Amino acid sequence: MDTLELKIGSPVLRPPKPPSESEIIGGWKSFNSKPVVSILCHCFNHENFIEDALNSFLMQKTDFPWEVIVHDDASTDNSVAIIREYAERYPTIIKPVLQEENQFSKGLKPTFFTSKMAQGEFFAFCEGDDYWLDEKKLQVQADFLRANPEYAVCGHDAFIFEGDEIIKASKLPEYAKRDATGAKLSRGWFILTLTAMFRSDFDVFPEEHSKILNGDAFLFSRLGKIGGYKYMPELLPGGYRTHADGIWSLVGEQKRTAHSLNSMFWISQYYRRVGSHKLSIHYAQRSALYALEGAEGMSLLEFLAFNYSLLRQLLRKKAGWLYEYLRKLKHGKLL
Repeated sequence: MDTLELKIGSPVLRPPKPPSESEIIGGWKSFNSKPVVSILCHCFNHENFIEDALNSFLMQKTDFPWEVIVHDDASTDNSVAIIREYAERYPTIIKPVLQEENQFSKGLKPTFFTSKMAQGEFFAFCEGDDYWLDEKKLQVQADFLRANPEYAVCGHDAFIFEGDEIIKASKLPEYAKRDATGAKLSRGWFILTLTAMFRSDFDVFPEEHSKILNGDAFLFSRLGKIGGYKYMPELLPGGYRTHADGIWSLVGEQKRTAHSLNSMFWISQYYRRVGSHKLSIHYAQRSALYALEGAEGMSLLEFLAFNYSLLRQLLRKKAGWLYEYLRKLKHGKLL
């Protein structure tokens, strides 16, 4: 597959049925060495989607070994059975992490588990409801990162689809379809997580990470410290699925703004802690902009309620009486 014509309303291409494990391993130059790439796949109630994701991994053609760490966060549908069936067919490649209790509800993100198991020199993310289409993706990206140590991460575009139809040919804005320096990466650069491959030898989980719902922006910002970003238009776009049960589909616009505000605040706090004062100020300003955006058309009480989770963190130690006031306000005891 060398080219792919994408039009809104056109049918979506799916990954093909994968070869056997012996066929995949037969292309590797060294079977006994550590994986070069660890694919981290996170699943929750993706029974209708997870096969596409796994098939897109298993279609990869490389001359090096790679692994798939697939984490299921106590799905209540048939996802676990599907993952187990694939793990039985591909025991060398697919390594499942099957939770009996939902960890996300306890504040633990899937990456906390998958990154600890992963052995690869590079990590590649793909959620269980998305997939790839380029069979050379892993080979091209890993070869580039190995040959260019000044880059920390590389990625490409994706199309957006719903059901069986493409609804947007490109998820990336035009400004993001180019390379970026480490400095630009640190200040926030739009990278699609499902297309990214990055170096694994850095701290994936600083303490602020647990306070952020969507840690992608934090991850890519910190990668800027070790190198730049390479955009790869030569790779076929991935498939970004939108559906009613997707994590961001379940969150309203106002809450999305609140989550973004929270993320920018904690990224600012991280850079303050490590002594990067200019970046701390940069993200504090971005947090303030999200606060103003969310406050549009709100009364003061609504604004305080909107920013409750963030204000709670700030005031718990600094002003206990005001924290208690906000807690009561949140639960309607002062209204």
